[in-house]
Amino acid sequence: MRRQATRGVERCRLVVAAMRCENAELAGGMGVAMQAKCLNGRRHELLTARPPETSADDTEGDPPALSHSQVTEISRAAIQALARILLSELDRDLEEIRGLETLETGESELRCMMLRARWMKRQELFHDSTKIYKARYGSEYGELKLIGEVFGDQLPFLRIVDKSDVVRRMANIKATLGKRFETKIRTSVRDKGIKSPIEQIFLMEWEHYNLERPSSLTIEPQHQLQADGRTYRLDFMVLNPDRRLRVGIELDGHDFHEKTYDQVRRDKQREWAIVRQGITVLRFSGSEVVRNARKCVAEVITFLNEAA
Repeated sequence: MRRQATRGVERCRLVVAAMRCENAELAGGMGVAMQAKCLNGRRHELLTARPPETSADDTEGDPPALSHSQVTEISRAAIQALARILLSELDRDLEEIRGLETLETGESELRCMMLRARWMKRQELFHDSTKIYKARYGSEYGELKLIGEVFGDQLPFLRIVDKSDVVRRMANIKATLGKRFETKIRTSVRDKGIKSPIEQIFLMEWEHYNLERPSSLTIEPQHQLQADGRTYRLDFMVLNPDRRLRVGIELDGHDFHEKTYDQVRRDKQREWAIVRQGITVLRFSGSEVVRNARKCVAEVITFLNEAA
């Protein structure tokens, strides 16, 4: 396995080395200076068009215009620098693997596998990026699209937008909204200590329902209150804006017919104590939530709207 790791990393090194350009002096000499010019310069000057007539005061301190060949040489130097960095990292890991191969411990074996996997994955990503580039820009139309993406602000007639752009942007928006929703739910679950999967499902459906039909109602998970000298915890408390209407939501992990007599009696005593505090309790079974959580949420919102 360790020999395979060494051979695999050495093959990765050959792939990375293939990125290295022949003229290594370019990146070390004029490359750094020209990269600074490119980053600090104006992109429309890359077109090598005749600049407008300006006074000496207007142009003082401006970087000189860069030609197509100069900018391409900068790209070449940047790729060289990247290749050197990658090869340096790869050589370091390869040397570590060779040292670990002399050991006979499970820890060294695991480390070899991790280093080998690291460079196999990076090699895979190199290939994938090449395939993606060819698929997106490999045709004549793709080349025009690439020019439009890079120089679109200087060449408005090349701002090419097609169906793939719409699909890609839509996917990005969906991913962003989904991530925000997930972060909100995970934060509530963590901060409020919501352990029950049924309660987590109800909270997710509540937030989803309010995304589609925003309301002024607020929901408080794991709400605690004092009643008859005891502290009770409601799965959820739902309040209207003036907080005059209070509805407690109780989600039973077991259906009513599955409970013992003592469990039913204790639930009734607890519920009466809460109701005497002016709180209406709506109760849903676990199977109701799992089967149709959206319907449960809609019933709560409808009840509060009608009561208001």
